[in-house]
Amino acid sequence: MNEELGRGNTAQRSVSYVISAVEGFVDEATVRRYAELTGPAIEHFGGRFIVSNTEPLVVEGESPSGHLSMVEFPSIEHAKAWYDSPEYAEARALTPATFRGRVLMFVEGDKTAIPSTPTEERLAVSDNIKIITRFEHAFRAADQATIDELCDPGVVDHNPAPGHEPTLAGFKQKVTGFKAIFPDLEEDLQDIISSGDTVATRWVVTGSLQEEFMGIPASGQTIRVEGMNFYRLKDGRVTDIWTQFDGVAMMQQLGAIPA
Repeated sequence: MNEELGRGNTAQRSVSYVISAVEGFVDEATVRRYAELTGPAIEHFGGRFIVSNTEPLVVEGESPSGHLSMVEFPSIEHAKAWYDSPEYAEARALTPATFRGRVLMFVEGDKTAIPSTPTEERLAVSDNIKIITRFEHAFRAADQATIDELCDPGVVDHNPAPGHEPTLAGFKQKVTGFKAIFPDLEEDLQDIISSGDTVATRWVVTGSLQEEFMGIPASGQTIRVEGMNFYRLKDGRVTDIWTQFDGVAMMQQLGAIPA
């Protein structure tokens, strides 16, 4: 996360508010359904309710509507992403059947002297999990384009295959070779945990040997191997990769060593 937005820093930050003003409600059941759908969608994009369906106390002039709601998002981009998202689409479709005289407004502003919030930290964690979930799928599929997209050019593979460099090129050669040897390789991504700039995954891969591997003849032997990966990210790209798996179990299943 940007150090200028870190704890204890007083730099200005842009935030966004979504303000909803309605004259009334059409159907109570639809209102409840709209609320059930909207809350999780807002939270998914880092938003939080500041005011929810409150009748304002008017001290000057006339109130344009009977009920007001206000949601704070970390940025105007987060607010727009929420409004256009599939997560909000169903609730958005209910709007005509839910509200009378609704007005929805986006307002952008600044916050000062406010440290990074748990919401922002959750967003960073969520982003890293999405990146690594994509990367794991690309890893198993030997998807070179996605690996290039998600890796820093200087990425370090801390557990390179024998004879391969610990570089991006070496890593791509490793995954391509493994996919050729086990072309039906599939991964069950069982856990993914993110903390700061580090993401850990726990997985099980299955497949069958279709080419010679480390001197072991291929006869369709099946494998089921458990392992873990650890990743470090910077600016949304993978900079370090560590891989640990049960190599003994794999060699036993391939018939290279006794079980």
